[in-house]
Amino acid sequence: MNSSAKVQKLVTSAAVLIENGQAELARKQLELALNIAPDALEALLIMGLLESRLGQIEESEDLFNKANKIDPNRPFTLANLGRLAFRRGDYIEAMEWFDQTVQSAKTPPPPSIIEQTIEPSELTSIRTYGIMIQNLADRELFEEMAEVIEQATEIHKAAPQIHTQAFSGWLNAGNTKMAADHLAKLIRLKPSLEIVNEAQRHLALCKWMDKSLEETVPAAARRFTAGDNPPLVIAIAAWGESYIADFLNLYLRSMEAPGNLPAISQSFDIIFAVVTTKEGQAQLKNSGIEERLAGTAHFEYFAMPSSMVRRSNHLDSTRFIYRTYIQANHIAIAYAQAIGAAINLGVPDAIVADGAFANLAHWALEEKKQAVFAQGLVVSEETFSQSLLADNNGSRPIAIQARDLMARSAKHLHHLVKNRIVSPSNKDFSEVKSAIFWWGEDGLMGHLIHWHPVYISAERLKKYKDFRYVSIDAILPQLLFPKPDEWNKLHLVTQSDDFGFVTLGPANKSIPSTGKPFDVNAIAQYYHHGIDVREIGRWMFSHKVTYGGFCPSSIPDQEKNYDPRIIDYICRK
Repeated sequence: MNSSAKVQKLVTSAAVLIENGQAELARKQLELALNIAPDALEALLIMGLLESRLGQIEESEDLFNKANKIDPNRPFTLANLGRLAFRRGDYIEAMEWFDQTVQSAKTPPPPSIIEQTIEPSELTSIRTYGIMIQNLADRELFEEMAEVIEQATEIHKAAPQIHTQAFSGWLNAGNTKMAADHLAKLIRLKPSLEIVNEAQRHLALCKWMDKSLEETVPAAARRFTAGDNPPLVIAIAAWGESYIADFLNLYLRSMEAPGNLPAISQSFDIIFAVVTTKEGQAQLKNSGIEERLAGTAHFEYFAMPSSMVRRSNHLDSTRFIYRTYIQANHIAIAYAQAIGAAINLGVPDAIVADGAFANLAHWALEEKKQAVFAQGLVVSEETFSQSLLADNNGSRPIAIQARDLMARSAKHLHHLVKNRIVSPSNKDFSEVKSAIFWWGEDGLMGHLIHWHPVYISAERLKKYKDFRYVSIDAILPQLLFPKPDEWNKLHLVTQSDDFGFVTLGPANKSIPSTGKPFDVNAIAQYYHHGIDVREIGRWMFSHKVTYGGFCPSSIPDQEKNYDPRIIDYICRK
């Protein structure tokens, strides 16, 4: 076999190995190929992709730049150089590469092995447009985003991905009318019955949002009567019989503990802003909840059409379930703004430790903090609920101290937390979509690096003028506090003793998407005030009860359920 044929065989084998998640074997094959032919284009492209997936940005860029000199204007090469520049934070350079990508994709060269097996040129162009749209939306450059969307839809008229990304971009801009327009265009393409059904459901959601903001919320605000204390809205977005049952039997009872609702109602007038279906509203009213909390809290309901959700379960399989949850929360945010209230974005399937809201009142009133962000663990709903209710029969409040709550949680951790912290099967850090942390094409990926806003003051909420229908846990905190000189006005809870809570997750629940890049430098910069970036990971890993220590861990090696290299990465100074 001549050297050219040998290189071709090694490269083809490496491409297959990468697709099968065998990164280290692929690397060996590619190293052999490049030893034989250092300028082998196919080997350079695949090795560049591999280094990118393993987080080696500099090495990956060197390889793609070399490939681009050998064979200029190949869409796959240009797109990856743009992605790498984007990861470095050089958005201007990234957009320049992306512009070249979409131009070259119009008349692509003959496909390479990697383009045949992993990413065809047309798909590269579609994905590149998606990154550009999302990038411009995240940077609030909506005029430029509109131009890119127009160009993308002209080139890829029949690509549903473009309209899906455009929908997301316009929704991020707070423009439900433009978002709905792209949903309608997506529906006309009829890509699949599932996508059409989801698009129709969310089209209804956009129209409901507009009507609610224009009519329902102002009407509710007119019914509000100010009391002696400042108002605090507790936002609850819940629907489905089982989910509302969790809200009534677990969340609400834990909120009735002496250090929660009874404590904070001494300082605030409490209004539950409940966004639910008509069936959900009837279920809540029939439960006697309003009579139960008379004198402690008032209730305001905002009914969403039942057609937008599946009635059997809140956490159904819809792709847009979290988008629905986000937009429902924004109805409560709009209501709080209209009556000049602070807000707590409640989690209806959470259990809150006794004393959490007493501490919240202290941070808000004594320390004058304009926001409080916290994190919670995820437990397996079936076993945790059974255990907790067995010890808390009847209707009395569930008063559980933070350490006791975390100790119980440690025995019922959800598998996404317990077994997927870069799982042992992910030894080579190749992409594992069900892992909490893993190395992916865009670097170190993660799911639980989020802060939940448990308190936003009325003063701070006023600054949120242009609605962005974005993640409550990931993006909203950044929109509320965009400038470093304001970070001293927020409080980040890093100790569960101060604000302990856990949320329920069905044991069979999985996360279908691959998450978003965990950019250590970006998060370090954002959370510079009051918390080191390593605290974000440390909070989960250092639970005295749950993980037994941090860097190094006191858990015996045979019992570790995460790859210790993730700890090294987070600890790295």
